[in-house]
Amino acid sequence: MPALSSALQQGYSPEMSPGIFAATSFVLFTGVGYSVQLLKLFQRRKAKIAGALPSELITEGLHPAREMWSFAAFLFFLLSGLTRSYTDFVLITTRIPVLLIATAIMWFLVRERPNETRKFWILTSVGNGLWIAVVILTLCGTVFGNTIFSRFVDVTLGLVTVLLFYGKTSQAFVMYKRRESRAVSWLREVGVVLKDLTGLWYAMSVGAALAVVASTHCLSAVASIAICIAKWSVERKKTKLLAA
Repeated sequence: MPALSSALQQGYSPEMSPGIFAATSFVLFTGVGYSVQLLKLFQRRKAKIAGALPSELITEGLHPAREMWSFAAFLFFLLSGLTRSYTDFVLITTRIPVLLIATAIMWFLVRERPNETRKFWILTSVGNGLWIAVVILTLCGTVFGNTIFSRFVDVTLGLVTVLLFYGKTSQAFVMYKRRESRAVSWLREVGVVLKDLTGLWYAMSVGAALAVVASTHCLSAVASIAICIAKWSVERKKTKLLAA
């Protein structure tokens, strides 16, 4: 399609070298990490079906607000890539698969804790409908750069950054307070930290146009480090109690 061909040409920029590295590390660290987190939930549900795990422990340590705002951050990163003066395929192609995985993780939460997470599932469904519609419009030739919608995406991404930080730090606090961490994947959290560091490099190489993206990576990295510290602390104390 002519529109797609034009978008591909616009999607290339001099910053693509760090961009390609950031995209590769995102897939390796975040993509794999989220996949492992989802696999862990499937394994815990299988253990529950076998009678080896109580139902309430399937999602132990996971915080619905963190999962919702993580999904929202991926969503608005994707929309940001679709609403610039050029089409940023680094953001688009890397975020879509993880959005789908994040949706599956949210599905697990709403299945196991419906009263607590039903409203988050509704927001997730609306978000998926939004990005699919924008992708279709972009492929049909619609240009969103320098529009009200583009500015809305940037402002909302900044707001989501703050809410994501709140959600992830809340998860770290709850994990530490309740001594719950077994459903939380080390690989996902460490992967998110590495993703944010490489994403920060890419955003800095682009410059002011990705200032909001850079701030999102900074806050996300700090919050994921807090989750890692909480998980390490909880598991260390449990190990000491077992050894005593």
